[in-house]
Amino acid sequence: MSRVLELCYDLPQQVFNPGETLITQGDPDVKMAVLKQGTVQIIKDGKAIAEVSEPGALFGDMAVALNGEHHATVRAVEVSEFYLINDPRAIMWERPEFHFEVSASLARRLDQMDSLVAHQRHLAVDQDEVRQIAVEMLQETLDQVIEKHEAPATGAGRGGDISDLGRVTEDQEDIVLSS
Repeated sequence: MSRVLELCYDLPQQVFNPGETLITQGDPDVKMAVLKQGTVQIIKDGKAIAEVSEPGALFGDMAVALNGEHHATVRAVEVSEFYLINDPRAIMWERPEFHFEVSASLARRLDQMDSLVAHQRHLAVDQDEVRQIAVEMLQETLDQVIEKHEAPATGAGRGGDISDLGRVTEDQEDIVLSS
């Protein structure tokens, strides 16, 4: 059993049916809830971003920590039971272990976000580098075409100078990169 659930044993409980909203994004009523059982959907700016079914999961902790409004909507996907914490600061004052668990939960989410940002930065490629590679590939292809057509004619083929193909211009670079 989650340590958070152990700390909530005597708090009021409430059941939410599928589709019912526990917390609404933008609501300034700072409250927290702990999932006892069930599954909820996290909705941010109208878009579902996650589903949570882990007993002991905390909701509303960011609003409490930042003393502001809720940052996401929490809606039941299936029948879900929660421990409700209407005065989270009082509970954290009375139960320092609970305060620690809230801090640990926030730290885990921050760590997950750091990892996600690092991964995104790793995936991002410098656009100038991409442009340079595309131009080099185009230049190599043009050089091969010019070389092939400048070779002496044999049989029915046609050789000759096609130097009017020239080098890749900035306009040609823009066309390649915009495709």
